[in-house]
Amino acid sequence: MSVYKYPSSIYCGQIVYPAEALQDVARQIAAFCSRCSDPRLALHLYCLNLSMGAYAGNEPKAGLVIFVYDARGEEHGRRADGFKWALDMKGAMAMTTSVNLRGVNQQFDSLKTIMGVTNTWQCGATLFAIDEDLILRTWKWSVDLLQKEPGLARSTYVLVEVMQRVDSLHLLVSWGAAYQSLGYPSKETAWPHTRNQHNLQLGAGRGPGSREGDALGRQAMAEGPYEIDPTHTKADYFPNSLDDYVDAKEVFGENWTKVVEIKKRYDPHNKLGGVFAKQ
Repeated sequence: MSVYKYPSSIYCGQIVYPAEALQDVARQIAAFCSRCSDPRLALHLYCLNLSMGAYAGNEPKAGLVIFVYDARGEEHGRRADGFKWALDMKGAMAMTTSVNLRGVNQQFDSLKTIMGVTNTWQCGATLFAIDEDLILRTWKWSVDLLQKEPGLARSTYVLVEVMQRVDSLHLLVSWGAAYQSLGYPSKETAWPHTRNQHNLQLGAGRGPGSREGDALGRQAMAEGPYEIDPTHTKADYFPNSLDDYVDAKEVFGENWTKVVEIKKRYDPHNKLGGVFAKQ
């Protein structure tokens, strides 16, 4: 294992856009994905409810947020080879700053406020590539779901995580490098990893008390990855939030049998729980 000193000044934060900016956002992010080969740059795209009164039952207001991350610092982050394109788009409202790595993580502390408040379903899919059409489909999935059940606005989201194509030494490697530091399929880890490069995280939640709303949220998690990405397969998930609408055996692939054996050997009474318990 090698350890490298990490920068202490990271340019990051949210840039919020109105729904009218959808086409520009989709086009610009697709272009960024196709050209970026710098492992110190990354971004997340959120499709979510921008209504400040979502928890009080206000009408959902769909919007877009890009969370930018540039470990080369603010000067680079504001340049053309950083995120100038995101800052210059029409309607952009930037809430960016320069912080250390701990400060980056602390920007998400506010999410703790919804813990224990909503019934929430999640799934984490992987994507081979991100293009303009895929981003448009993520938006449509989110908007359509909120129209079907406005009560889900409390914690329904789409998160597209753009990952890098190169390793830390800037050596060009195959697609999906972010998941292939140990090769694919990996025999060194339980999850064999994937050839895919990016992440698609979906979530749907609402306050307790609506059986119909709960069922719709769960159904959305089961069907969402297939609606957003027509190439999605049963194996295209990462194993951080597997539910019964995900086939864990497909996700763990050729490592499945070995992982089940290890589970039975070291946790025969299932004290740790997990997707292997019923095998």
